[in-house]
Parts: sequence; C-alpha cells; structure tokens
Amino acid sequence: MLGVGYLCQIDGGLNSKLYYEILKDEFLKTLNYYSLDSQDIVFQHDNDLKHTVKVTKKWLSDNNIEILS
Repeated sequence: MLGVGYLCQIDGGLNSKLYYEILKDEFLKTLNYYSLDSQDIVFQHDNDLKHTVKVTKKWLSDNNIEILS
C-alpha cells in the first residue's frame, strides 16, 4: 500500500461539482505522485448521487478509471 494521497479540506457540504473538481485535481495529483497510470488502479466510491451523475461518469470513463462494482 502506498498511502492515502492528496487530501483537501471541504468547507460545508460536498456536491457533484466539487466532487468532480476533486477528481480532476487531487485525485490526478495522487496518481501522478505515486507514478500510477489510471489503468493501474480500481477506484472505489459509493452510489451517492454526486458520484454517479453524468459528468462524473463521463470524466471517469474518459480517463480510463475502472470503478469497483
């Protein structure tokens, strides 16, 4: 195990827009920091609405991120 990666502070609630921004920023920085390609990982999140909106699904697909069922 390599560690938790980049963290961010969330002031208030988390919505789909902020989740999307976290994926684009902190998540990609974490992959880069550990020299991981998106095809080297399986990403896990729950089925909360903010995780399953079209824009998030599209971004994950476009970046070849495999999602744990």
